[in-house]
Amino acid sequence: MKDGLQKTVVYTILGIVIMTALMTVTSITTPIEGVYIQLAYGYLALFAGVAGALPAAIVGFTGHVLFDLINTDHLWISWAISSAALGFTFGFAIRRNSLRQGVFSKHDMIRFNVVQASVNIAIFGLIAPTLDVLFYQSSTTIVFTQGWIASVLNLLTVAIFGTISLKAYATYKLKQNKQ
Repeated sequence: MKDGLQKTVVYTILGIVIMTALMTVTSITTPIEGVYIQLAYGYLALFAGVAGALPAAIVGFTGHVLFDLINTDHLWISWAISSAALGFTFGFAIRRNSLRQGVFSKHDMIRFNVVQASVNIAIFGLIAPTLDVLFYQSSTTIVFTQGWIASVLNLLTVAIFGTISLKAYATYKLKQNKQ
């Protein structure tokens, strides 16, 4: 038990570092102010599949906070909370035991992508903008536009990079388990 906790803590710290680095280095600006194409959410899906829901929530939250502190002029806690919720949900959408055994089937891919698309739309299209209005008294038109665009961009990047990463990890685990 103690070894498992230590591994989880180490994985979570490494996950935060990687998430922050990916958000900083691979963040692609869009014409919409405050909206980025974040390839790091694909990594968050992989991390959730490997480490679980709670560590993924911590990585999503902390990675987003550090990204905001390093790269923007404002800490958007509403979006950091949303990133945490996304990571947490990913942890339940991915069948971790199957993934560890090297299985990420077409059914798993479809299930994961239906869940992640729905959750991305709910979290970044509705919850994050609502929190922006509540926390910062932001313009509803602006934040909901940002939220809907971000949710579509996020669901596409997770569908592509998250699915590819999860399949690659499953393939790696399958080969590793056969040795």
